[in-house]
Parts: sequence; structure tokens; C-alpha cells
Amino acid sequence: MSARRSLTLLLVLSALLLPAAAWAQSQVRVTQDRTTIWQPGFQIVADVVDAGTTLTVVGRRDTFYEVELPRVTTVGRRTGFVAVARVTALDDRPMPASRPPAARRRAAADDPFGPAPARDQAATSPARVSFRVFGQAGVGRFAARQTFETVMGSATAPWFGGGIQIGTERGWLFEVAADRYQDTGRRVFVHDGEVFDLGSETTVRVVPVTFSLGYRFWRRGRLSAYASGGVGAVVYRETSPIASEDENADERFATYQAVVGAEVGLTRSVATAFEAQYSMTPGALERGVGGLYDETDLGVMQVRVKLLFGR
Repeated sequence: MSARRSLTLLLVLSALLLPAAAWAQSQVRVTQDRTTIWQPGFQIVADVVDAGTTLTVVGRRDTFYEVELPRVTTVGRRTGFVAVARVTALDDRPMPASRPPAARRRAAADDPFGPAPARDQAATSPARVSFRVFGQAGVGRFAARQTFETVMGSATAPWFGGGIQIGTERGWLFEVAADRYQDTGRRVFVHDGEVFDLGSETTVRVVPVTFSLGYRFWRRGRLSAYASGGVGAVVYRETSPIASEDENADERFATYQAVVGAEVGLTRSVATAFEAQYSMTPGALERGVGGLYDETDLGVMQVRVKLLFGR
């Protein structure tokens, strides 16, 4: 190869490589708290960062920069996409141009999540809502400990339930849930401060239905922590073969609850959560044994496991 041809080839390669090197190490600073960095499919969050975080830009796709992830995450990737509108440049180096339409079409053909423009629009929309159904099981201890130990033999019992959850990418959660407790104990009678066993069974059923509003205050990859509070109604039924219809209890009371929990994403559409719940149902046990022991609250302290399905 002649010296002239070698020099020409060197100049061409320099022209191609130098611009890329100029922007490969360009940096931007995040300007808004809780800014989302997306995986390439724009369906799963790679990370969430706060204002002031510095990111290194390695590419661009439409209204998103491809950046190096600022920390190790559970998603197994080194780069993600952040919206251009949520960052500002830290230097004067030229930023990469948006990928040309032909390149986007070629990338979309190999991308199972669909064409990039549609994903970009969904990713930037704050109104993106998830809908999930769930089942849950746990163990709870009644606040009226003496009352339930006297009538049911124990104040601790299993609970089962389920419901629906609606959430947003910004972290807000809304839940409608129902739980159920049922067990059989002994029918008793209270007279002059004494409890008498009537020698017959009694069945107690407690069904709380609650509406809760919560917020995810921490999130890293597929892990998140949240808290919520809610109100609802409790259906309390107590029946016995020896009791008349008027003596059986079938009542409803207002209930209030607080929940803290941690969630782990198992797949794109399945997650599990571990929760602790404290509920109060004041004035529900004023009659009978509850009144004798001055335990009128039908509230429960419960720990449980939840399995969620949906996106």
C-alpha cells in the first residue's frame, strides 16, 4: 500500500472516530427528583435517580439519552434510557444526534417491545397506570386478646384474602381488599362479672373490606418499599345452634388500618410482597365478654405474604 493511500485511510478513520469519542464521555446532570431510567424496551424500570445525579451519555434515541447506569441494579444491564427533558449538559461537548429513521426501523424489527416512537410516548407519559390482582395470606392477633382466648381458645389465627391494586410509575397505589377470618369456639354467657360456658359451639366470622391509598417511598430495580393507610367496614357475625335469631350477632363497624410493606418483582407480570398491618375497629365488642374485659376493639395486628399478578 502506498504512503498516500495509507494517509488517506488514516484521515477517513479519524473523521469517523473522533466525533464519537467527543460525545462518548459527555455527561449530564439530572434536574428532577425520582427521574426514571428505563431498560431498552421502555417497559421495565432500570433505576430511579434524584436531582443532582451525574450520568455519562453513550448514545441517543429520539427524546432519550442512553446513559451508563449510576449503580449496580438487579436488571443485569449497564446502560438505560433517560428523557432528554429531565437532564442538562455539564460540558460543551456535542451530544449524539437522534438515531435516523432507517436505523430505528431496523432496531424495531429486532425489538420484541414494538417500535421505538410508541414506546417513547408511553415512557414519558405520567399517566401510565398499572392494574394488578392479588391474593394474600397471613397470621393475625386480635387486640381483644382475653375475649378471643375465652371464647375461641386463641387470639391468634390465620387470615386469607385478596383484592385489586392500581398504581402509577410515580409511586402512588390504590387498593381495594377483603380479608376473612372464621373459627369455632364455645358459646358463653356473662352474668354479674362471671363467664359461664353454655356447652355449645359458636362460630365467629370477621370480614373486613378496606380502601387504601399508599406510596412507594423507596425503589431499586425490582425491589420497592411502600406504606399505606385506609378505611373500610368490618362484617362481624357470631352464630350458635342454641341461640335464637335475635341472639346471633350480625353487625357492621367502621375500621381503620395502616400498612407497611416490601415488594419483589419475580417476573414482568408477577411479584410478591411482605406486609405488616395494624387495624382498629373501635366499639365493636361492647357487649358480652368484650365488655367484661373492657376490650371493645376488634382490631388486628397481622403479618402476611401477598402474590400479585398483572402490570
